Amino acid sequence: MSKKESIVHLIEKLNLHRVDESQKIIQQIIAYGDDAIEPLFEAFYHDEKTGEKEYILDALINLIDHDRLVEHLIRIMHCIHGFTRYYSLKHLLEFGNETIHHQLIPFIIESIGGHYYLDKLARDHLPHLGEPALNQLIVAIDRQSQLQNTNRDDRLCELVFILVSFNDEKILKPAINALKSVQNEGMYQSFIWAFKKVSAKVVSDLIEILKDSKSSYSLKLCIVHILANVRDKQSALSLLPLLNHSNEEMRSFVAYAFGDIGNRAVIPNLIELLKTDPHIYVRMASANALGEMRDDTAIQPLIESLQADKSSEVRRMAVSSLRHYKGVDVVTALIQALRDEETDIAVMAGYALRSQFDDARSHLQALHKEEPELIERAFNTMKWEFINLCRNDEELQKSSLSDVEGISSIIDYYNDQSHNCPICGKSPTELTWFYISSSPESWRMLVGRAGWQSVCDDCKIQVNFFLTTMN
Repeated sequence: MSKKESIVHLIEKLNLHRVDESQKIIQQIIAYGDDAIEPLFEAFYHDEKTGEKEYILDALINLIDHDRLVEHLIRIMHCIHGFTRYYSLKHLLEFGNETIHHQLIPFIIESIGGHYYLDKLARDHLPHLGEPALNQLIVAIDRQSQLQNTNRDDRLCELVFILVSFNDEKILKPAINALKSVQNEGMYQSFIWAFKKVSAKVVSDLIEILKDSKSSYSLKLCIVHILANVRDKQSALSLLPLLNHSNEEMRSFVAYAFGDIGNRAVIPNLIELLKTDPHIYVRMASANALGEMRDDTAIQPLIESLQADKSSEVRRMAVSSLRHYKGVDVVTALIQALRDEETDIAVMAGYALRSQFDDARSHLQALHKEEPELIERAFNTMKWEFINLCRNDEELQKSSLSDVEGISSIIDYYNDQSHNCPICGKSPTELTWFYISSSPESWRMLVGRAGWQSVCDDCKIQVNFFLTTMN
């Protein structure tokens, strides 16, 4: 075997997952001196291996003057792609100076789109390369926006995602223009994520797009999502006309947005929707938003919805929203909801009543004596046979405490989130705590659940459950 063949054989043995072995191989390759340089470069440029390229670079760094290696990598950068370019850029960004970093900006931007590691490298480094990177990124976005090919929106979205990481007002106009130029409506969700970082200064531009009759329905829906994330209170007023939109999807998303934005001036509009809109999802969204508002004027409409709406989905959302409110009227409505024909609504009412302990206790005590089946249905969501099986499983209980300092540390950890027994009022520290886990079959079926359960043995109530593991 020739010397070159020996070196190539060693290079082929490099393995990303066997670090110690690969480090020893690198030392063997380095021992060949200048004879190893050519085979190393050939493997670096042409080999299909991925992470092993980092080892090859390590060997080259030991064999070639660093400035010469840097100069060489920059010179051939336009010829290399994929992992070869990734590891070259990574090395140059790590060890190069500011001048070299600025030389790399066009290559980094050119690499965006289509390669996860190159995209991540761009996200991590471009915002730290300052105004030169920002200016070139804006130019790239403008050019990408003018393309007409089918894949252009994927790269455009990635460019915008990186653009909004710059803390500079210059990003606003190109970001808005890119959004307006999107051709593939399926990409709007990605733009919603990208615009989460955009400041409220973009709101006026977004509202202008909403008002433009040429804007597509999907674009307007996307902007509603973005405004919900920006949470500028004044934007809520600009969304009000969309509550009259013919499409129930738009009306429901606007209602959800109102809940996120939190402008209480729109509460009367939400109440009207909850009472009169013919579509279930619009009423659900309105009930949700009224819960998020935390305004007492929403209590009575939510109670009326819980008591009278024919849709179980709407009643479910109403009871969920009422958990944010307190008072005798709320408790009375939640007690009544324990009798709802839908079990999950009764269960949700039970959860809401746990946090209404002072006002609800006497009502729950009476029900516990007179109609125990209502309490059992609403509060004990798991079968007692299963609860006791877990509780008496010594191996399960022992393994659950292997990484903690006894059950008292678990109780302390969850104390602030825990409720008293809704019947007798025992505090979390007075309840019985243990670990529960669903059946082995459930874990095989990828629906396994496990966590900490507290019960009141005197009242036979399952009080708190905290999920710790699921698959």
